[in-house]
Amino acid sequence: MDAENMVHSDSMSPTSPGIWSKLSQRWSRPSQINGVLKFYSIFLSHDGSEPMLTYNSSDLAEEHTLHNLTPGKSYSVTVAACTGGGCTRSPPSHVQTEESTPENVPEPLVIPLSPHSLNISWAPPETPNGVITSYGLWMDGVLVFNSSSTQSFFVVEGLSPWSRHVVRLQACTARGCGKGPMVESHTLEMAPEGPILLQLTNHSSRSLRARWTAPPRANGNLRYTLYCKSKATPELP
Repeated sequence: MDAENMVHSDSMSPTSPGIWSKLSQRWSRPSQINGVLKFYSIFLSHDGSEPMLTYNSSDLAEEHTLHNLTPGKSYSVTVAACTGGGCTRSPPSHVQTEESTPENVPEPLVIPLSPHSLNISWAPPETPNGVITSYGLWMDGVLVFNSSSTQSFFVVEGLSPWSRHVVRLQACTARGCGKGPMVESHTLEMAPEGPILLQLTNHSSRSLRARWTAPPRANGNLRYTLYCKSKATPELP
């Protein structure tokens, strides 16, 4: 059989970004059949993997659409025409699906460095769906970091002691951005600030009642310790 098959591949963008991508394949019959044409097969591979059979049909249509492919990925497609005496494959056609927004963006790792700062680091998305062009960090609903560099960490400073913050990672391709889950974290604690007013009243002949005010800035989970020291009574003359 003559192996002069012509294969044409078109990439089509997904109707719903991040859900699916497809490739429409068209080809021509071999110029020499050398028998009765029985069926066509399509083999698909990517990233140097072994070609896998993804389509096999005896209806002899000269086009087929491959569905559920990964967005933003390069594929190698080969069509085989088969008779009862065997099959002949076309030269591989190299095509790429359209990019989409990233999926499975991981949650960032947030480590408190001090009462006033957080170190935030991250890993790439499990399903980038294309080339990642930038990363962003949202903290408490505000975009605090956005960069196209390969940087994978950021230190947020100027925070209040023991303050609660919600952090979320954003990863973007040329088609849009995807966000990961939200992570809650606190800065470190430090000593309370401000005056504590203590009031003592007689409760009985053997007890005192102590009352106090909370410090204006707790700077953490407050725990109180009351110290009591007996004062020596001066001897009467």
